[in-house]
Amino acid sequence: MQSLQYTDGQQLPESLGSDFMAQIHAVNFKNGHGVRYLTQVFTNFNPVNNSDLLYYYQGMTDDGKYYVEAILPIGASFLAADDNANTQLPADGIPFDMNNFQGYLDAVAQRLNSTDTFSFTPYLEYLDEMIESLQVTGY
Repeated sequence: MQSLQYTDGQQLPESLGSDFMAQIHAVNFKNGHGVRYLTQVFTNFNPVNNSDLLYYYQGMTDDGKYYVEAILPIGASFLAADDNANTQLPADGIPFDMNNFQGYLDAVAQRLNSTDTFSFTPYLEYLDEMIESLQVTGY
């Protein structure tokens, strides 16, 4: 597997503090760099769903003075609407399996990773462009 890098060649951290991540990608902003990924915070064994899936960005200004974080809702058409295990799953969805939770998470992450950036709501590409437009200044 090829290691992921920021555009300036620095390696991305191996662990970003989440058990479930997909679409991991380096994103630079006007005066800094960081990484974005899709994640869901689990407090129980629940399906990955459109109510709880998040676009998560962590970055740092180039001068090292400011930490930048963005947490935004995002959805995918093949995910359930909410965390209720009985919610109707879209026809192309991945069935929730509490008995093989890690296998389920791996399957969802693989599907999210293979999903085109313009198939998310809002478009993943647009969220990246919003981050790229940031200019962080002191006060």
